[in-house]
Parts: sequence; C-alpha cells; structure tokens
Amino acid sequence: MMHGRGYYFDSFRNSSYSCPGLGFMNNNWLTIIFTTLLIIAAVIFIVKLIQNNKSKTISNIALDNLKVKFANGDISEEEYLRRKDILENK
Repeated sequence: MMHGRGYYFDSFRNSSYSCPGLGFMNNNWLTIIFTTLLIIAAVIFIVKLIQNNKSKTISNIALDNLKVKFANGDISEEEYLRRKDILENK
C-alpha cells in the first residue's frame, strides 16, 4: 500500500534516518533524561538567583536603616561600625 509520494508509511519509522541531528537524540529514554536534568538545573538556578537577590535586598534595607540611625545620632560611631561589619559579613 502506497501513501503520499510513493513511500510506504512505515519506511521512515524503520529506516536508520529517524532523527537527523545529534546522534544521542535518537534514543528516546536518553532524550527524556537529558531534558529532565536540564529543566531541573534551570529551576535550581532560578531559585538560587531569587534567594540571593532576597538576601541582598534585606541586607541593604537593614544597612540603610543603620545609616539613618547613625545620621540621626541615635547610635555612636563604634556601634555603627560594629553593626555594619555584622551586616556586611552575614
């Protein structure tokens, strides 16, 4: 039985030319594992990036509050430097 341009329907499925491109992509299980690992790595990267930005934001807010207290004269210079050192090394 012929379909389309004269090729058998199963001729592409049974031939060695199933998927042009990278050779390891012909193995379905390997492609699934590779894609899954790639997605997991991307999610981990995004989560770490978000957590890092949150901690920097909280630290910057605390440092700004400390600067205001020092500028208003609520804390001494020694107290300011001690707290600043703690916040920057956190």
